[in-house]
Amino acid sequence: MGSAKSLVIFALFISTFAAAAFGATPEGWWPIKNLNDPEVVGIAKFAVAEYNRTSNKALVLVSVVKGEAKQAFDPSETIYHLDIYAKDAAASTKPAGKYVTFVGDIPSKKFRGLISFYQISN
Repeated sequence: MGSAKSLVIFALFISTFAAAAFGATPEGWWPIKNLNDPEVVGIAKFAVAEYNRTSNKALVLVSVVKGEAKQAFDPSETIYHLDIYAKDAAASTKPAGKYVTFVGDIPSKKFRGLISFYQISN
């Protein structure tokens, strides 16, 4: 199962950058209007949980501050780009940091994968 999951994440990652290489424009992304939508919050929580699992961190989602999505080559695949604030649960006095995450979602296959997660400010 692990190699299949890695293959799907890799395919989502490649499809995103292949689209850019073949002339896809930023217009391919559409803004997420309701950042408090349970699906959007669920995707953000998934990203934080996956990051925590793979990096031995203990971040907690504070909020989603910006989001956009685009359809991958397969119409059933969506890639989400979210800017979030997350806080280290172990350091309660430390302010939340801002992070950028990309998540691939394929509801028809009941699959969600973390493509990228990185901090952009403290």
